[in-house]
Amino acid sequence: MDAPDNDTLQGLRLLVADDNSVNRTLLSALAANLGAHCETVNDGSQAIARVLEQRYDCVILDLRMPGVDGYTAARAISQLAGAPPLLAFSADADPEVHAAIREAGFNGLLQKPLSEARLREAVFHCVEGGDAAADAPAADSGAVHDREAAIEAAGGNAALAAELFQMLRADLAQKRRQLPAQREEPAVFLDLVHQIHGAAGHCRADRLRQAAAQLEAELRRRDRAPRPDLVDARHARLLEEIDALLALPDPFAG
Repeated sequence: MDAPDNDTLQGLRLLVADDNSVNRTLLSALAANLGAHCETVNDGSQAIARVLEQRYDCVILDLRMPGVDGYTAARAISQLAGAPPLLAFSADADPEVHAAIREAGFNGLLQKPLSEARLREAVFHCVEGGDAAADAPAADSGAVHDREAAIEAAGGNAALAAELFQMLRADLAQKRRQLPAQREEPAVFLDLVHQIHGAAGHCRADRLRQAAAQLEAELRRRDRAPRPDLVDARHARLLEEIDALLALPDPFAG
């Protein structure tokens, strides 16, 4: 199969289901850069309803949405007559996740953090009937925010990168208040951490992404219950990184 080029997605109709506004905005903008028409919804139930009403060339589903998650939506959509190809959208590259998405009816995985090249490659192979395999995730810079990497992740669009950064900061200001209050509500707490993990990766807030990833990994441990001391320490680090990003001078100002 030939490698995709910048015109490969021209005219394709995409549907994205993701509960995170940063993810939806970035996916829509990158899809438009590649010539595709992209519609977005907030959860799996809305995605199922849209697929019943309209035709799409590819449906991208975030795996971990509240309510109807990506797995459940994929199982429902894949059973429909003329079902579109499905891409799972996730930062998790665990082999068990790969097996689970296949079982749910997905055609491949779109790996977070997102880039224009990664989106083009995954949708191309998914629509063409190939294996939309994950590539290696981008390396962290170790910075509070990597401006140049954020612009690259936004398809070279500095204005979009700036918009996503402001969306992230506004969202973090709210989540900074919510996290301590929801510490004793495991499902809600995990959902907040997961949303921060995904959005930070797309905006290339690398230290924040790493802190959220480490906390999320401990909360999702399969081999044992999460250790309270590790959760407390990683929660404290996550709050520190949120504070560092909120205190950072706007990297796109001027």
